[in-house]
Amino acid sequence: MAALEAPPFQNASVSERREVNGVTSAEEGPLR
Repeated sequence: MAALEAPPFQNASVSERREVNGVTSAEEGPLR
């Protein structure tokens, strides 16, 4: 889902992107 929020960002950047949004791996885990 992070890709939809950051289309210009790559998978590697997604990790940094979710941190900027304040989304932790705890939330990203269940989503995926």
